[in-house]
Amino acid sequence: MKALGILMANIASSFYNQVWQNLISHFKRMCGNRRMRRGNLALFSAFKRTSMARANHDSSNYEFLDNSAWKAASYVRNKIIEWVCDFPLDKDFVARFTSHEDKEHAGAFFELVTFQFLRHLGYRVFFQLPSIAGSSRRPDFTVYRKRKEILIAECTLSGLPNHSPGIDRLENQIKDMIESVASPDYYINVDFERSGTISIAKNKIISFVKKVIAEGQTPVDSLHDVNHWTMEESGWKITVSLIPKPKESTRTLGINSSGGAEIIDSVSSLRNSLNRKRASKYGSLSLPYLICLNSFDFYMDEMDIMQALFYEDGFWKCNEKPQNRTVSALLLFKDLGRWNLNSARPILWHNPWAEYPLTTSILNVDQYIFTDTDRQFPTRKLINGRSFREILNIDNDYLSQEVSN
Repeated sequence: MKALGILMANIASSFYNQVWQNLISHFKRMCGNRRMRRGNLALFSAFKRTSMARANHDSSNYEFLDNSAWKAASYVRNKIIEWVCDFPLDKDFVARFTSHEDKEHAGAFFELVTFQFLRHLGYRVFFQLPSIAGSSRRPDFTVYRKRKEILIAECTLSGLPNHSPGIDRLENQIKDMIESVASPDYYINVDFERSGTISIAKNKIISFVKKVIAEGQTPVDSLHDVNHWTMEESGWKITVSLIPKPKESTRTLGINSSGGAEIIDSVSSLRNSLNRKRASKYGSLSLPYLICLNSFDFYMDEMDIMQALFYEDGFWKCNEKPQNRTVSALLLFKDLGRWNLNSARPILWHNPWAEYPLTTSILNVDQYIFTDTDRQFPTRKLINGRSFREILNIDNDYLSQEVSN
């Protein structure tokens, strides 16, 4: 009887394993469907594409990708369809990815690429998992290796072109809402980290701002140390901070920023983008924190990056003292987009004073480590790693003369 029981158990186990494998195979076949639809969520339109026209300034980046019959565009669409099979799609992501505002689309695309980049390195990656004890904020990615958290990561963009008039109008509406809230003790600095395509309900903005004012800001020695509050609503991501103001002042708004709305200063633009992703907003961390940044600044070079990190009011070194030590490293992409997936070269810049350093083996790409940290600019050493194209299995020849000419 015992042998019979073992036999039946093995048969049952084999049966359920087969059922599970069938489900996985079915899921993969569904993901291969070129319409890529999950429930009512779709990233691309379902129609026969015939347009061989080049992109023009009247069409958004997403619109061209969705409409083009180029072989290169088809390759990118299919690669994206493959990538989203195990990406947690939701309405917010789809709205941003399919947005005709290039900044929105670029942000969503970068999140998807970063997610798959980390997965293809062999890690389990969770999107916006509330995994940080004592904080209500959700990092973009929590990365696991063998069921153990090894790092959290945030994505951001830098060096973006100006907004469209429609986005500027919506941002001005939100600024007016904030300005209507009485704030006798503080200026409210506003940063539009992500802009939506519709406005936010006025009562939600006012409620959020009143809560921030009620919590207040304790005295700090540097503006780098002020608290930041973030609101995510209707496709928007708005970060605010409080600055004590003179008693004679009556205005509510202080500094406001819209990412790339100003003329690009490579060093300041990069440093400001990094400051928006400081780890301090997550409270006390006990594991490495990685900032993944895609810069669209054509003129930025490695000396600009060194200055943004280490010179004078640098992100990692200010007034000869280390700061932002909870940021373990910066993974920096230069103008990563749909047409250079085969040539993109991300570089990992290690923080030499990190409280929780990343080992060089965790992200096997080109990376800089630093010595002689008592100097104004530490000495950097390049460690070569795998190519981005190899990690993501990108066809080196997917680009054709459709794109290059």
